[in-house]
Amino acid sequence: MRFLVERRGAAVNQRDRGRGWTPLLRCAHVAHHTHAPFLAVFEYLLAAGADPGLAGAGLPDPATARTVQSVKRLYY
Repeated sequence: MRFLVERRGAAVNQRDRGRGWTPLLRCAHVAHHTHAPFLAVFEYLLAAGADPGLAGAGLPDPATARTVQSVKRLYY
């Protein structure tokens, strides 16, 4: 992730084509289930300016916020 953001200029808030999820939302969704493997990426994305308030299609705004907040609460 660091390579893509820092060397290739990938946008940390870029939405995917399927659901419109950002990398932070996808990472939080997976980290919520598996915890540690995606925690470093989640933290990096936040530090790089990822917006935890962005929602994606197929997931209501409150659920998006809860997903991101639950992962943040576990590790911050």
